[in-house]
Amino acid sequence: MSQSFNQSVEQNHTRCPIYRIIDLLDHICKEYYDEKILLSRGIVDKYDRVTYIFHMAHGITRSAVPWQEYRPICGEPPAAEPASAFSRVQSHVDMASWLLGIDDGVRQLLRSPQRELTVQVPLRRDDGHLVVLQGYRVQHNLAHGPTLGGLRYCAELSLDAVRAAAMRTTWQCAAAGLPFGGAAGGVVVDPASLSSIELERVTRRYTTNVSQLLGSDRDIPTVDAGTTSAVMAWVMDTLSMHRGYTAPATAVGKPPSVGGAGGHDLAARGIVTVIEEVCRAIGLALANASVVIVGSAVPNGPLPHLLAELGVTVYEGSDSAAFAQPCHILLLDVGAPRLSEALADATRAWIVVEAGGAVEVIADAMLESRGVLVVPDILTGVGQVMASYLEWVQGLQQFFWSEHEIAAQFDRVAADATQQALAIAAERRISLRAAALIFAVGRVAKAIATRGIYP
Repeated sequence: MSQSFNQSVEQNHTRCPIYRIIDLLDHICKEYYDEKILLSRGIVDKYDRVTYIFHMAHGITRSAVPWQEYRPICGEPPAAEPASAFSRVQSHVDMASWLLGIDDGVRQLLRSPQRELTVQVPLRRDDGHLVVLQGYRVQHNLAHGPTLGGLRYCAELSLDAVRAAAMRTTWQCAAAGLPFGGAAGGVVVDPASLSSIELERVTRRYTTNVSQLLGSDRDIPTVDAGTTSAVMAWVMDTLSMHRGYTAPATAVGKPPSVGGAGGHDLAARGIVTVIEEVCRAIGLALANASVVIVGSAVPNGPLPHLLAELGVTVYEGSDSAAFAQPCHILLLDVGAPRLSEALADATRAWIVVEAGGAVEVIADAMLESRGVLVVPDILTGVGQVMASYLEWVQGLQQFFWSEHEIAAQFDRVAADATQQALAIAAERRISLRAAALIFAVGRVAKAIATRGIYP
């Protein structure tokens, strides 16, 4: 009877408008998507394909199908992992823009930096010879206010990496509801190869060469990989010398003796608050959880101690072998190997947390298809930008909070951002990364629309 019914449908579909629509949707699906990808995901016939494209049109993510494989508004999906960190964050903006229905012109504004500066940084070494280093400062978006972002010293630093960091900071600030856009900068140098005097020379010359961009109402640098609170004090002092008065709000991440707010510990607190909210949402009791922390910053960092205080069993690792260890939470700290497609296949965690380390685009899709919850750096970075905001306000107003007040502010902001992203993810049946991007990118796009385009 079933075969007879199907034959009847096929014989008469040309006379029924609904079947003409089905044929049209089937044609569209086959035009946009590679047949091998569809078959590998269990999409074998016309009605599977129509259901697939219907889900795509309504912003519904099939758990087994990464969004990159069905986003026609953004062009064809990448055949391989994006070539650079900047390409990866651009693909995230494309995803959010598609889900939000953002105008293509605005999408182009969001996926590229607003301002870039490349400078020479001459350095007279202690032995007398001169070397010329390369420095960068990138401001991604100024729609919400002055920009904020890290200053890193790294021998492998590239302009694309700086662009990516600036864009990520924009979304972190937007998720936290802070009046900042994102920026980033740095010098191509291995800080371990410099003496303390050479490090100060590099910092002061770099600061001078990009000073036209910097200021408490323009662009505020903060500590990042390869830099320290002492470096941020030199940045602040150099800018103060140019102005002729002390300007403590021109840099953040400084030592407490010159107006710092202990940002490193506060950033770790923000990460822990996000983890608490995520675990509460999925019903995982942290007191019974195991966490593997991977990264070079683990031994001296505050994260293991903060998690242990909550009753979490903490294991530490520094290489890719730690990814295969069964655990509830895999936390990628600063210096962790990038979670690639191969490492994603080996990962045995329930939750993967970006907390300085990163998950590649294809690996992200693989983990999602297996039901692994990936907590993106958009949420875990809220603590870092909140710490910078508090120090910036202190520098502007000479107003200081108690430790209890700071903790309360941190918990509120990090919890609110995570809860909103979790709510969007549940409502739209999308990944937590996509939800956080909708939340953050949507805020920036709204600010751009409200301000308008000049002239």
